[in-house]
Amino acid sequence: MSIVTLAEITWVLQAAYGAGREKIGDVVENLLQTHTLVVQLAEIAWKSLATYRKGAADFSDCLIERLGAAQDCEATYTFDKTAARDSGMLLLGAKQLVQQKPKG
Repeated sequence: MSIVTLAEITWVLQAAYGAGREKIGDVVENLLQTHTLVVQLAEIAWKSLATYRKGAADFSDCLIERLGAAQDCEATYTFDKTAARDSGMLLLGAKQLVQQKPKG
């Protein structure tokens, strides 16, 4: 199963089925523990799940941050205040984007 599919499953569980955080976390954990299923980047998915269970950020936000960290990114930025607070990302405001001028 691709890591993107795992993220999509969490979105569908929440949006289409109204699943809560605990249920979503349990489903992700069950998928990761299924011996007949290979999850792409499972170690990163496990770390994302641990972060997800500690806070209020979406699983996909936790996954995005962990994927960046695994590639030695110094930081991952987001406009989402909850993701910044609970997933380890840094908050980026629209004002900051406007103030940046292209080099050259």
